[in-house]
Amino acid sequence: MAITLAVTVEHTTVGDIDRILRLENATDTAEWLTPTGRDWHEAALADPNQKHLLLLEDGVLAGYAVLAGVSAGGDIELRRMVIDPARRGRGLGRLFIRHIVDYVQKTYACRGMWMDMKCHNARARKLYASEGFTSFVPARDGKLGRSYMRRRF
Repeated sequence: MAITLAVTVEHTTVGDIDRILRLENATDTAEWLTPTGRDWHEAALADPNQKHLLLLEDGVLAGYAVLAGVSAGGDIELRRMVIDPARRGRGLGRLFIRHIVDYVQKTYACRGMWMDMKCHNARARKLYASEGFTSFVPARDGKLGRSYMRRRF
């Protein structure tokens, strides 16, 4: 039986930050995120080299993502992707990453996407690997305790 989800993706505004912060402070989310907070999101929204997106399910915030490097012309970083813990396990993360990849391919002149995450974030690594991302070791600026993945277009 197929499940149909009524989801939309919208551009984030400053007025959305309070809802985003509630997701960030939720159990099993805050431990994965650094840095964070209102100032971090306001800076991301003000930066023309970043794109902040909301995932809505039936009009309710279900997650968000932040892309970086959108005006650089190289690889775009998936700087952050969060799904509401109460909505996890239903395919929203997979749906969102597929939308993000499609959006990036259609919108930006880039070679691919990459992200880093804490090494022990097995759930994220499994999702990204199943969507065509592979592990790599960065040539520079590698952070201890981080795992890196990318997908070429």
